[in-house]
Amino acid sequence: MKKTITVLFLLFIIAGCSKSIFPSDLKQVDVYEMASFSETVDESLRTFTNKDDIGAFTNAFETAKKESGTADMADPHYKVILGDKTYFMWLPEEAGNMYGSIMDVTDTHTLYVLSRPSTDELVGVLKK
Repeated sequence: MKKTITVLFLLFIIAGCSKSIFPSDLKQVDVYEMASFSETVDESLRTFTNKDDIGAFTNAFETAKKESGTADMADPHYKVILGDKTYFMWLPEEAGNMYGSIMDVTDTHTLYVLSRPSTDELVGVLKK
């Protein structure tokens, strides 16, 4: 009995620690191409509703690593809206040995770097 309670307690802690910053019932991801930090490209909105595509964005953004130092960036390539959170995103044109990056629009002094696999996956999603 004591062993069962210990196992259940550990599972509860693990489940609590792995909580996503995005809602589990996220139904769509909206992506705009950007002309500048303050202007989207006209009629560039793409809405992704496929669960695998949504998962690619949420996983990439949740696993991005904070970059130290001050971020001084060129205009973003994309604005990505995931539920109530909005990010600027920079991606290479082709998959390969490059890293993508994101920045929360409410904190433009902090940059997060995407992993290479996540970068490649998002480049693929956006090419569909």
